[in-house]
Amino acid sequence: LYELGLAPALQWLAVHFRSQEKLRVQLTCNVIEDSINMELRVLVFKLVRELLRNVVKHAGVESATVRVQGDRTRVTVEVEDAGRGFEWQIEMFGSRPGGFGLWSISDRVGGVGGELTVDTAPGRGAHFKLVFPL
Repeated sequence: LYELGLAPALQWLAVHFRSQEKLRVQLTCNVIEDSINMELRVLVFKLVRELLRNVVKHAGVESATVRVQGDRTRVTVEVEDAGRGFEWQIEMFGSRPGGFGLWSISDRVGGVGGELTVDTAPGRGAHFKLVFPL
């Protein structure tokens, strides 16, 4: 992440999840690396990692999709699965022991001026979209 950039770090993360968690991650990453400061690169990496952990723990699927796209004005991150889904308004404010929680993800995205959108319902999978201004 620090030496090679966001795209190679996310590629490593995809390989890690496949080998350690048996989760196949289809990754697309098309960003202008020099337009993203290191703080945001680290945040994006951590948030993608946490969302993929949630897929492993809760979705009940063997694959997920991660798309990261950016230009000089914004970075968009999408993490999607075709799993169990959930009632996200309720889950967002609930806390799980030892969990990072969707509230924390939302708070960290908002803390840098970004937006989080969640599209999910029981039995319908989950689609998380994070948009960060640059």
